[in-house]
Amino acid sequence: VWFTVQEARRAQIQEHLANAAESFNFQLHLPSQDPATDTPMLDDAGAWITDAQGEVVRRPGGHGALLPLLEQVMTPFVVIRNIDNAPSPSCTEERLLWTQAMVEEAQTWAREREGWRVRLGARGDVCSECVAWLNRAGAGLTSTPTLQDCVDWLTRPMRLVGVVRNEGQPGGGPFWVRVSDGPDAGLVRPQIVEAVEFTHETHDVLGAATHFNPVDMVCILHPGQSLSPFVDATRHLKANKTALGREVRILEHPGLWNGGMSGWLTRFVEMPSSCFQPVKSALDLVGRK
Repeated sequence: VWFTVQEARRAQIQEHLANAAESFNFQLHLPSQDPATDTPMLDDAGAWITDAQGEVVRRPGGHGALLPLLEQVMTPFVVIRNIDNAPSPSCTEERLLWTQAMVEEAQTWAREREGWRVRLGARGDVCSECVAWLNRAGAGLTSTPTLQDCVDWLTRPMRLVGVVRNEGQPGGGPFWVRVSDGPDAGLVRPQIVEAVEFTHETHDVLGAATHFNPVDMVCILHPGQSLSPFVDATRHLKANKTALGREVRILEHPGLWNGGMSGWLTRFVEMPSSCFQPVKSALDLVGRK
């Protein structure tokens, strides 16, 4: 079990979770974001925020900075959950059932992918059935790819993403997006898009969204594979935050589950809304049983 933590809190969190790790017999990993991924901040006048020595002050560069940590996980299936989603204990059994179902489906999906890799190697050419399978996996291909292109698509990381019905929660969701840069430029592909990525001109699209992304997904990886080639570098996030006791403007890396995974093969699965209960403050936990 991996929790990404602040370095200053590592010992405290380790002590807090030690008994649970022993009781339930799991290994606990507490990695920290690499400080090299920290990003600078702007004040309301558009100037870099600096310290007393005149050095530019940096802050953690958002969840997209966690992508290198995902590369360190040496297992082909990884369940990712956003810590903000903390359903009532009474929902634990149902949520576990859905997680197990998603892992099982991810394993089936991975076996299908491996079957196509073997068949393409044996055939030596591209078949329409393989292209159809790739498009069901979100490739968005509009013409027949070459054999090498098919092989490359079949080596991409994949993700099975759980979504819930949109009931007005703030945040992102699943959308069709025309990719603007990189090897997928021009393709229309399923993506997770954060609310902050929408402009005033496209905000009505966000409001009409049917589903919400609570960040509950199963990633299918080739352990040791570099994930940086599948990042859409045009999707850095700009946002307003409070830091150092003041309002600041920040730049974050393309989000882990949106721009950071833009090039992944992607499928969305609808989950029950009971699997999503957000926690933005301690008060949100009051009354949950």
